[in-house]
Amino acid sequence: MKPTDFENMLELLHYVAHKAPSGMSFGQIAELMNKPYSTLANELNTGMETHKFGVGDLLLLMRLTDSDDPVHFLAARREGVFVKLPKAKGGIAGGLAPVQAIKEFGELMAAYGDAWQSEELTLKDKNIVLKEGYEAVQATLELLMCVEEMEVSDA
Repeated sequence: MKPTDFENMLELLHYVAHKAPSGMSFGQIAELMNKPYSTLANELNTGMETHKFGVGDLLLLMRLTDSDDPVHFLAARREGVFVKLPKAKGGIAGGLAPVQAIKEFGELMAAYGDAWQSEELTLKDKNIVLKEGYEAVQATLELLMCVEEMEVSDA
């Protein structure tokens, strides 16, 4: 399921905690959060008015479940997007990062051109353009992260 498929954040958190991409069980997650199983279950139950999941626990839950879905949910509700910054790969001027960014952008434009020439945009065409677009964004972010980490001279 996508984060935007949920009515509210609590439903999403309940789902993420029970279907953790990390592979942890709900019981393991509760234990690592120093909560009894029943307490965490009640906090993530949308029908329980007496128990509330605290925002202070959100980052820990996201780490334990290895899920960024809560941030995607919030970003979508604010008409935005969440893009996880890649780890910089270092090197002089980012090594091959500039080349990769240009390559990915070229592939995006080729996919867009192919889709644009069609009489109708198919779901397959749309998904290809989106995939190439997100790969281009990621490559560009990698380039920018490399530049941010570069040491500068006073010259």
